Amino acid sequence: MTLRRAGYACWLLGLALLYFFENNTGTRAVLLASILVPAFSVCCAARTAKKATCRLTVPESAEKGETAVCGCALSGSWTALGCVLSCRVRSENVMTHETGAWEISGEAAFSVNCSHCGTLHILADEVNARDWLGLFCFPCKASESASLLILPDLYPVRVRLSADLSTLRQEEQPGQIRRDGPVTENGGVRDYAPGDPVQRIHWKLSAKTDRVLIREEERPLTGSVLLLLETSGYDIAPDDMDGAAEALLSVSRTLTEEGVAHSVSWQDRGELQRMEINCAEDFLVMRDALLAAESVENGESIGTVFSRAYPDFRADQAVIFSPRPDADGISLREMGDVTLVLPRQEAGNPDIRVVCVSREEPELAL
Repeated sequence: MTLRRAGYACWLLGLALLYFFENNTGTRAVLLASILVPAFSVCCAARTAKKATCRLTVPESAEKGETAVCGCALSGSWTALGCVLSCRVRSENVMTHETGAWEISGEAAFSVNCSHCGTLHILADEVNARDWLGLFCFPCKASESASLLILPDLYPVRVRLSADLSTLRQEEQPGQIRRDGPVTENGGVRDYAPGDPVQRIHWKLSAKTDRVLIREEERPLTGSVLLLLETSGYDIAPDDMDGAAEALLSVSRTLTEEGVAHSVSWQDRGELQRMEINCAEDFLVMRDALLAAESVENGESIGTVFSRAYPDFRADQAVIFSPRPDADGISLREMGDVTLVLPRQEAGNPDIRVVCVSREEPELAL
């Protein structure tokens, strides 16, 4: 912009000298136009900056490996008369932390390379209105964000279940109970919260404790397989994070198709998430939620966080899908057998079983 202003100043100086030596109608017209047209354009830019709008057009989802076509449209009341709107569009895959950037003027389309699964957060900001000559730039408050879900390229995995786990294909196992939330010392009750149904109030226990207590909902235990995704660690390669997520989702889909109920847990921005998968609908909800998880560089390992949040949880098999070999699986050993699944063959913790599950090696023994 400084060079443009210097060039414009030189132009006006040259016209002024020409006017001094050649004072005629043509010279005066050119000099007057050289002053009025940029001044009008600057006024339009200043006015447009106050009410400029930005609109992103992004598809809801795209397949991994595709190129998604997105659009960005900038508009203002005076853009057609004497100014130009521009903005900077940035994207980041919240799971793999891959980034991209585009410079957009007016209305334009841009292509996003969906190279890894996850959720792509797209932000259009740094909107500016500038005059035609680029002499002045006025920042606008307009901005918009959107999300693009990049679906994984799942593959069939041969999951070999042990004799004990083969019974998990039964729809119900009477006599065994699992509760979704933490259980209080009274075994199946918790404090009343606004919105809880009155029918679930434990009247006798409430009278004894002088607290309004609610009976926890109980569901049959239909599975003892726990799948965890590691989303924390330093310098995780996008290919490895992508491979770990695809391996977990591929195994979960296989278990769902074979009628094996299981639990899936992960961290999103350091917050622990957990879902029970009993049918195909559960799997799809879990898939979309897991792909929206944001990995962090300095968070605790999923094994450490899960064992602290669910100290009484028991699983016949706990499987950690990790992009790095140093994921904490020792904390889960009290829950049951632990397996660390990596996207490629490499040495892991010698105290737990380490295997590789990938498109080239689609097999997992539990």
